[in-house]
Amino acid sequence: MKMSIEKRRCRVNKTYLNHWLVRRDPPNHTRMRKVPHLQFSPKHIEQRFRSTVQDIIKYLIQQVEDKGRMDVVNDFAAPLPILVIAEWLGFPKNDREFLRRTSRSVLAIEEAAADRNEKTTKALLIFKEYINQFVEERLAHPGEDLLSLMAEGEKQGVLSRDEVVGNTLFLLIAGHQTTINLIANGTLALTRHPEQWELLKSNPSLIVTATEELLRYDSPVKRAPRIMAEDIEMRRKTLRKSERVLIIQAIKAITQTFPPFSLEAEKLEYEPHLGLRILKALRVSWNYEGVHGERDPGMGRP
Repeated sequence: MKMSIEKRRCRVNKTYLNHWLVRRDPPNHTRMRKVPHLQFSPKHIEQRFRSTVQDIIKYLIQQVEDKGRMDVVNDFAAPLPILVIAEWLGFPKNDREFLRRTSRSVLAIEEAAADRNEKTTKALLIFKEYINQFVEERLAHPGEDLLSLMAEGEKQGVLSRDEVVGNTLFLLIAGHQTTINLIANGTLALTRHPEQWELLKSNPSLIVTATEELLRYDSPVKRAPRIMAEDIEMRRKTLRKSERVLIIQAIKAITQTFPPFSLEAEKLEYEPHLGLRILKALRVSWNYEGVHGERDPGMGRP
């Protein structure tokens, strides 16, 4: 019996989206992660990449400087991550708009539209052909970019070609949407709290604390779907093995733990927020192969 068009689309989507390292459990997660890990170390970013990011930021600001105004999302937040990630991976500068447009098409899978699988499948197949040609080039002539590192992982037998393509796509998309959201949400928060903006301008050393607070206050990631690996009890409810769960960052639910929006450093003495720990609130993962579910003791009483 021939496979239906919709089932073929789902198979393509699952093949490339399920190879993302964040959607795999150890040991597969660990195996995939160790390939690009060195380029994501604080030392590497500080020594070799910070200046590149700063140059791209200056370039984007120069593009709107003469206008005297900026659309934060369209002029800055949206182009910034794709310019940075494309540079990091080593893709041609002329392909940046293509990368941005096609990346957004892949995310159609999260929409409620009836044709979401069709849009995502089309974008994934386009990306497969696009990325493959550069992987072949890096295998023959490796450079110092991130894609060369991924290609070397394939050459060493650590990654399959589908895993190289899938995780290259992951790097493009994951850093893209979350950065846009963080910049846009952060700008909106500071606009609504001008006293905090003035505080940050007068004391730039608060930037690390400010980033933490903006992640906490209006996180770029609000939810995380997972699949239970075993039964656990939470709030007098039983979450059953193989059930799908949606972890939601409910800021209003923790207002008694955190004070109102503020960039003051003292805030960080409170319970850890969920901005970067949303997936630790309940230890489950994406993987259909099975994951272990348990409450994170660091998150306090359920």
